[in-house]
Amino acid sequence: MSRSRKKNGLDFKSPKLWIVIVAVVVIIALALALMISLGKNITYSSIELGVELVLPEGWEGRFTVEEADNRIQVYSKAVKDDGELQGLLFSIERLTGELITKEDIAQSPAPGKIIAQGNGYTYIGITPTDVQYPADNPEISEEYLSMSEKVPKILGNIRLIGNNYPKARNEGFKVVGSSHFTMEIPDSWSIELSDEAVMRWVLKENNLRVGDITFIPHFTVKEEEQGGAQKAYLQDEETRRKVRIALENSEASILDVMRGSFQFISGPFTSVDMEIAAQQYLMAGGRSVSGKIEEVVYYQGEIAVLFIKEMEYLQGEEANGSETLSVIPVSSGANVLPLAPPDSTNYKVYYFMNLDEFVEDYDYQSHLYKFIIGSDGEIKIILGAL
Repeated sequence: MSRSRKKNGLDFKSPKLWIVIVAVVVIIALALALMISLGKNITYSSIELGVELVLPEGWEGRFTVEEADNRIQVYSKAVKDDGELQGLLFSIERLTGELITKEDIAQSPAPGKIIAQGNGYTYIGITPTDVQYPADNPEISEEYLSMSEKVPKILGNIRLIGNNYPKARNEGFKVVGSSHFTMEIPDSWSIELSDEAVMRWVLKENNLRVGDITFIPHFTVKEEEQGGAQKAYLQDEETRRKVRIALENSEASILDVMRGSFQFISGPFTSVDMEIAAQQYLMAGGRSVSGKIEEVVYYQGEIAVLFIKEMEYLQGEEANGSETLSVIPVSSGANVLPLAPPDSTNYKVYYFMNLDEFVEDYDYQSHLYKFIIGSDGEIKIILGAL
């Protein structure tokens, strides 16, 4: 009598089956590890500022948080309780607008870094530059330094939560902002930094340009409106900054809202501020000379005099045979706003330097400049000729 053997549905000799089993085991192990890891962390959420921080388990009971004025500050509890120093580990500052750049933040004396942008805000992570722990207390010092080593990872894993956007005063509009201004634009519009000119932001609707916002030197003469373009000029008497809002074929009410909601922010010093300073020297009795630097003369280690080949030129072209060699003293602390590389056709927001640095690092004899001379007869500012 013959016997039939029923074949087992799981063939453990099959390589494919073993691959599936191993994969399942790995996934389960990773999931368990992730749950364990998450369980060890401490979560701090700020509904007001719209951020969530994940702190190490080892920080339990060892830190304190203070929150006010769009800022979160995290301290070492041991240092703070000791009372000698603050024990600040890091701060997070929330700024209005998503147009703030790394270059903007780099101008600040505090070592800040953009750690998140979204929901209409930019979040800056800041670590202290001074000593925040008592060096004469080894136990507290060691705890503080151990905690500070974890700060970069904490700031690198910040999460945005909620839907708390900057509140606009006008219905159908939203708040946008940079390091230099905040304002309201229509909900359907977008705004982005332009590379056409220094300190210009382009406004778009459905990816089509509808206007721009440009910072200009304070004493610039207003332009006449052309075609369907509407322009509004605003100025801040404290910073001496001036802005032009130009819209193409838009309703006048939109320009009214934008103009009425515009707010200047002092922000870092820019190339436009340098142009404004040049205008002020001229209006205070100074003069300007165009030409090239022929020779630099030093006295006691500092630049004292420039030999300048003055040139008369029209529309950016040198006039034939009109050159004069002048010797002009240089003011201590004179600055240079050169045309920025690589094409040297325009200024950049933060591309300026003192004269000593310029002469040392720049091919200064190859370009044409506008020398701003104060009423005392000394060179104050050198502008790259546009």
